[in-house]
Amino acid sequence: MKRDFLKEQGLTEEQINAVMAQYGQEVNPLQDQIHNLTAERDGYVKQLGERDNQLKDLSAKAKGNEELQATIDKLKKSAQEAETNYHNELAKQQKSFAIDKALTGAGALNNKAVSALLNMDNVEYKEGTLTGLDDQLTALKESDGYLFKQETQQPQDTGKVTITAGQPKPNTGAKIDLSKATYQEIMAFKEEHPQEYAELAEQ
Repeated sequence: MKRDFLKEQGLTEEQINAVMAQYGQEVNPLQDQIHNLTAERDGYVKQLGERDNQLKDLSAKAKGNEELQATIDKLKKSAQEAETNYHNELAKQQKSFAIDKALTGAGALNNKAVSALLNMDNVEYKEGTLTGLDDQLTALKESDGYLFKQETQQPQDTGKVTITAGQPKPNTGAKIDLSKATYQEIMAFKEEHPQEYAELAEQ
């Protein structure tokens, strides 16, 4: 985002500074993740390249030595498995990063809490594109809007307490570890203790 663009929209210098500050808070963590993933990827690629070169040298020296050739074949298999695991882990990290970026863009207040309510088995990441996430976010915004940034101002609290049908259940002090609970457990907890879940989501 460029300051000149904001200035062209008629924003004052103070408003531009506020927008840029908020933009930086949201984008900088994502840029850090990109940097870390890139460094990790480059490290794996270098290691695999060095291992391949070593195996080629050994293969050339192993001609006529069956025992050494058997060891080299074993190392090759191990290298192939390591490469497969690397690509699988990289794909997993890329998917996780893309989901985190999408949740931030959707205005999630707590990406971890929102992720816990999503069925990730239905979310796919292929060639830089996520599928199966937008519909879930749309439904979640309708059912649990408090998990997302609100575009409209909330009514001011008048200090009056009104008792109506459907009033939220009182806080019972129930707890759940969102990082360890299953999707089904989280949904059940949310249904039984909506107020406690809302407080956990805002942490």
